[in-house]
Amino acid sequence: MKSNESISRSSEEFEAMFFKYRPIVEIMYKKYYLKDYDLDDWMQEGRIVFNKCLQAYDENRGTTLGVLFKRSFENRVCSLLRLQQAQKRKAQLNSSSLEEKISHEGPNFLSNQNEQTEKAEKYLMLQETMNKYDSPFSKLEQIVIMNYLKGLELEQIAEQTELPLQQIKSAYNRGKKKLRALLMNP
Repeated sequence: MKSNESISRSSEEFEAMFFKYRPIVEIMYKKYYLKDYDLDDWMQEGRIVFNKCLQAYDENRGTTLGVLFKRSFENRVCSLLRLQQAQKRKAQLNSSSLEEKISHEGPNFLSNQNEQTEKAEKYLMLQETMNKYDSPFSKLEQIVIMNYLKGLELEQIAEQTELPLQQIKSAYNRGKKKLRALLMNP
């Protein structure tokens, strides 16, 4: 186990070595733009790459530590730029103009989204009602009705619960009757 003194000394040695190669990071910082990265973030990336280079460096390979660090850091920056561009393309891919939305979905596309929101709210309210302590639904009826409302077929629910299909159908029919009664008499 290393003592605190040797850890701080090795940390100081690392910083002294990194200081020699810091201009490489500063040049790349001026040359490229990474969204949400300030100089401190660049220096942190530089330290991480430099530490990996120190661990991987073999002077018998015919290259210097400076060349290894420069190439490695350039590769890291290129990777970050590619990641940034991929995120940008993904955002652009998922976006569309108002005119496109109207031409594809019609002028009422916002009301369709509102309908979906209302359906989700009703679903949540129904789930809360079914989970109440004094709920008229049995546990199996709750499971069947909620899974059915999620879009599962009765056969799928039977598979999922490992119960006979007839038992699931019966629970569905009982639950449906109770649900109608509940909705008719709030």
